[in-house]
Amino acid sequence: MSERPWERVVIDGQPHPHAFTRGAFRWTTHVVRDRDEVRLSGGVDELYLLKTTGSAFSGFLRDRYTILPETEDRILATELDARWRYARPKLDFAMERAACRDALVRAFAHHDDSRSVQHTLWHMGTAVLEAAPNVEEVTLSMPNLHHVAVDLAYCGIQNDADRGRRLGVIRSFPDDAWRDLLERARRGSAEHRRRFPGDLGAGQPLETLYVPADRVTATTTVEFGAEALRLLDAHAPDAASFESAFGVDAAVAERTRARVRAKLERAPVEDLRVDFEDGYGTRPDDEEDRHAETTARAVGAARTDGTAPPSFGLRVKSFADGAGGRSLRTLDTFLTTLTKGAAGLPDGFVVTFPKVTTAEHVAAFAEALERLEVGLGLAERSLRFEVQVETPRSVIGPDGSVAAPGIVEAAGGRLTAMHFGVFDYTSALGLMPWEQRLDHPANDFARHALQVALAGTGVWISDGSSNVVPASDRTEDVHAAWRVHADLVRHSLSDGFVQGWDLHPAQLASRYAAVYGWLLPHLDDATSRVRAWREAAAAAGVLDEPATVASLLRYLRFAVSSGAVDAAQVLETTGLARNELLGSG
Repeated sequence: MSERPWERVVIDGQPHPHAFTRGAFRWTTHVVRDRDEVRLSGGVDELYLLKTTGSAFSGFLRDRYTILPETEDRILATELDARWRYARPKLDFAMERAACRDALVRAFAHHDDSRSVQHTLWHMGTAVLEAAPNVEEVTLSMPNLHHVAVDLAYCGIQNDADRGRRLGVIRSFPDDAWRDLLERARRGSAEHRRRFPGDLGAGQPLETLYVPADRVTATTTVEFGAEALRLLDAHAPDAASFESAFGVDAAVAERTRARVRAKLERAPVEDLRVDFEDGYGTRPDDEEDRHAETTARAVGAARTDGTAPPSFGLRVKSFADGAGGRSLRTLDTFLTTLTKGAAGLPDGFVVTFPKVTTAEHVAAFAEALERLEVGLGLAERSLRFEVQVETPRSVIGPDGSVAAPGIVEAAGGRLTAMHFGVFDYTSALGLMPWEQRLDHPANDFARHALQVALAGTGVWISDGSSNVVPASDRTEDVHAAWRVHADLVRHSLSDGFVQGWDLHPAQLASRYAAVYGWLLPHLDDATSRVRAWREAAAAAGVLDEPATVASLLRYLRFAVSSGAVDAAQVLETTGLARNELLGSG
């Protein structure tokens, strides 16, 4: 048994009637200096505070697993660790920290309508910011300090103190004993959150259409969509021919065809890339300069008339090919023309940086984007880019480790995606021409290495392209090309890769047919299982756990965002609220 004395908190010279503190606390100071600035933070650790009344814990959400009873009054005890960041480095820090500590203690003691420790924490943090104008941010850690009886009535076990069978929490170490380990764990968690922030919330496109720069006009995406729609109506005019052409389940063929047709009419291209690399080739400087200007104006005109896709950009030449100067010249010309015509950088712009062989090229390209932002007067970090994984060293680095984390780090927070390049990669591995296909096992290995390395980073993965297109406008030739492409899209989808490249109008039809035809057969099962989970009931024949429910919700969100099904239908059949369906997860 141990006894610790508590002393009344003194405020304005008077002892507080029901607020207490104990022992000594510890001031802390953190100094971070880089080449540009010095950042100072102060703080206090191990400040023990207790209130014998004026604190509740009630009104929280409850479900069938909740066993904690509500209370309108309780003892609130905590060990406060506080950090505050100063706005500038030259201050009277003794006076500042005293003001911060006084604000914390005063707010804790006087907050007698507290509904929870979190409620009081917010009140205390707000008090610091009001009392100390030179503090621009405050962070508080206030764990509850208590020993509680464990109520086992929910599982049929009586826990009756009067009968001498009270079960309590028995420990060998006080909370302080784990402080150093928990601090290390906290720092590790903070670093993990920095590197793996999770899904950033933006919708990933299903496809990226690559068009050589000399073929891009203001109506390119409209023309591609119209041709894709013509091919669909000419060569898959009904459910039976659609099923045969794309390998879609007969049970959903008619519904899938209707969805594909609506998509091709409404928004056939989701992401456009003006290609100045392999699809364009090497041209005289004056010719590439001219195309950089004309394509930027064309994209700007399409955005003005509402026909441009939500995402767009250009693919520049690779630094690995010795064309770094030409690459940056084209990027500068395109961006200068685009931003001048649009009075700023339009939403959805991204640059594709191909054939990465070393993270140094990525770091140099990221710095070039920073300089362009300054030169063009753009917002900081508004220029984002994606890299193309087309070389063995962009999959496995020279030291034998997976290269993706180093590439992400070198990009300095600007990287949006990694796009897999099937043909350059398989060529670099020495595969024969007839083995250069998206579903080759060598490509599966590379994509899975990227998938594991990038999980949780917020960086998307896009699969590559197929070079199989209709040999003619005969139905048998169109169906043959469609079937190859649809099978490859389904291969990517089954491995978790939802985006890929398209090079021809026919591939727009086969991509959406494959995606919708892959999603729709699972819709009824998913909605019934989610409804059962929502109603805390068991689905027939399956025991879903949180991870499978998260996957079911992800499927439903993808089905809605892709256009395979309407949100209203999913909301009605699952009982989900709109924020539950459309939230991240």
